[in-house]
Amino acid sequence: MLSRRHFLKGLSAAAAAGALDYPFAAIASAANARRAVLVGVSGYAKDSGAAPLPGAANDVRLMRTLLSRLGFGAGDVISLADEVEAALPPTRANILRILEQQAAGAREGDFYYLHFSGHGSQQPVAAQGPRRSEADGLSEIFLPIDVGRWSGARATVDNALVDDELDALLDRFLERGAFVWAVFDACHSASLMRGAPVEEVVLRQVDPGALGIPQATLQAAAAQAQTATRGEPPPKGALAERGPTKGKGGFVAFYSAQTTEVAPEMAMPLSLPAGDPNKRRHGVLTFMLAEALSTQPQGTYRQLSQFILSRYATQYVSNKPTPMFTGTRLDAPIFGQSVQSAVRQWPLRREADELKISVGLLGQMADGARLAVVPNPLADDKLALGEVEVMRASLFEAHLRLPAARGGQAPLDVAALPDTAYARLVRPAVALRLRVAAPTAAATATEPRRVADAAVALLRSSSPPGVRIDWQAPGAGAELRLHVEDGQIWLLPASGALIKSGNGKTPSIGLARSPAEVANLLADSLNRIGRALNLIRLAEQLPVAAATAGVEVRLEHLPSSGGKPRDLDMPRVQVQAGDQIGFTVTNRGAQAVDVTMLYVDSAFGIDALFPQSGENNRVESQGQLKTSATGLHPIGIDDKTVGTERLIVIVSVAPPQGERADYSYLAQPRLEATRTVRGEDNLLRDLLEDASFGSNSVATRGATRSGRAQATMRMFTWEVRSPPRR
Repeated sequence: MLSRRHFLKGLSAAAAAGALDYPFAAIASAANARRAVLVGVSGYAKDSGAAPLPGAANDVRLMRTLLSRLGFGAGDVISLADEVEAALPPTRANILRILEQQAAGAREGDFYYLHFSGHGSQQPVAAQGPRRSEADGLSEIFLPIDVGRWSGARATVDNALVDDELDALLDRFLERGAFVWAVFDACHSASLMRGAPVEEVVLRQVDPGALGIPQATLQAAAAQAQTATRGEPPPKGALAERGPTKGKGGFVAFYSAQTTEVAPEMAMPLSLPAGDPNKRRHGVLTFMLAEALSTQPQGTYRQLSQFILSRYATQYVSNKPTPMFTGTRLDAPIFGQSVQSAVRQWPLRREADELKISVGLLGQMADGARLAVVPNPLADDKLALGEVEVMRASLFEAHLRLPAARGGQAPLDVAALPDTAYARLVRPAVALRLRVAAPTAAATATEPRRVADAAVALLRSSSPPGVRIDWQAPGAGAELRLHVEDGQIWLLPASGALIKSGNGKTPSIGLARSPAEVANLLADSLNRIGRALNLIRLAEQLPVAAATAGVEVRLEHLPSSGGKPRDLDMPRVQVQAGDQIGFTVTNRGAQAVDVTMLYVDSAFGIDALFPQSGENNRVESQGQLKTSATGLHPIGIDDKTVGTERLIVIVSVAPPQGERADYSYLAQPRLEATRTVRGEDNLLRDLLEDASFGSNSVATRGATRSGRAQATMRMFTWEVRSPPRR
């Protein structure tokens, strides 16, 4: 991919120094332009060394439709894509010409969305140029449809778009005061990963060798760069600096993976069965970005990035790929709009005898979701006229069942609903099952393979307790893929990537044991994976309740090096063993709340950090929980697990004179140490039961489900890295 290490380099220093000051009011002005350039390259020539990418054309179609729904005019979106109607060919000349034209016409306050879907790769840094001292000696390149081969005489891949060129174009936009949001759904080859035989996954990578670049040339470039940097290159993904620019615009950039990772395209949404007309190949970043924009189109880029990171977590049983986010204004409102409330509601549309809303699978509005019908978007929940349920959903809209009676009320009369009626989300339809693809058939029968097949057969016939498994055919869409190799059964992510060594090693089970033993170990692994993923899904999708809106949760990274503390409400914070996480929970609401903190590590462990040993987790109105000040210890980071890890904070309304709600019973792997929660009845508890967290461990005392959210979950994400070697 064109990583944040290469693209937009000169602006990173200016951002860090606070030299760029972009006027947000100018973005929102109706007089300012909003334009988009969408590039998708699918049909690479056979002799180019790049495999076809059918999903790139679908990316352009998807984003073009979505931008139209978000208010972009037809004449404001330019498409350069093969196999896409009304689009220009995505040649090098066309891409540069369109970008140069847009930059030349940019004015202060204009907004530009630039989207690139296709193959990426690397080539040696030019001997003359701003990046001749690159740490790894390589420039990153994007491959247009007319990309050629390596030319030794010119020291470049013919017709490739080089990062230097894109940097220079971006500077022209910024010098004119425009705001640019760039998205790159592309990558170069990753040395740690290789694909398992999964038909529906294509990696958006082209090895430099496939473009004709001699290995000796690549090695020489790397050796020269290491010498130039005294053997101390910056870590992968770091933004290099070439000095501040004079530009007065702002930028945000989203990248599909780090430089050591692959960027896959696959059939999405993953939750739909094969053959569903709504399931098509897409770049994973593009599709999840579309989901995020459909779900919360009026947030900030930072909020958008957190949503995408969360979606990656629930789609991949792995730490890779991990998208990257950077820019000078991550806290700017998306597309220059104002940031609005998190209440998820949509105007009702009446068509004959059917009700519809303009949000669908992209907005995570799945079959079975329940919505309250309110007379207008500002109406209190108590004024709800009734409830409806999603009957079926396409990518962009949901069809609702005829309104059902609620609380003794008569069924709703569709014809009598006011034109101002809205549907407000009450209960999301969260996918709480774990889809597992069986191993592919073996070419030859071996003893490890016999054991693996027998163990899987035992699991399929016995339904292990604690996790709901939907078995899929080999190669079908699934969160988890079983793969047999080297005497082990590997638990691969949805992308099919297999990492055999290192900190990010793919989990596996040795097959030198009986089928029953392997089945038991596999059942335990699936149980832990399913529970961890389901908890993340709930944190991702549970609506924020008005009753807990006055509760503020703040986390702070305390580096072991003694550096300045950092706010953790931002994407891609990196921590390492020895660091600590401090927290503050402030209750500014009128009701007392109970707080539970759960740590979900990259190996699917769930650790109950707070409360422990009978600690009081209730925060009264206007009260506060704070590390150190209240005798609570900060959260310590160790290196037992590395990769993407999360802290989930559950805040639930405390009933008057009621017992404390304590969700620490969700901890694993010590499943036998389950605690109970009493005296509370709400949506969160119901969903936790549905998530296979054990309804037997939750005492309800005969209460009936209210269906209204009285609790909310907040999730913080960071990357745990191994400490540097001494």
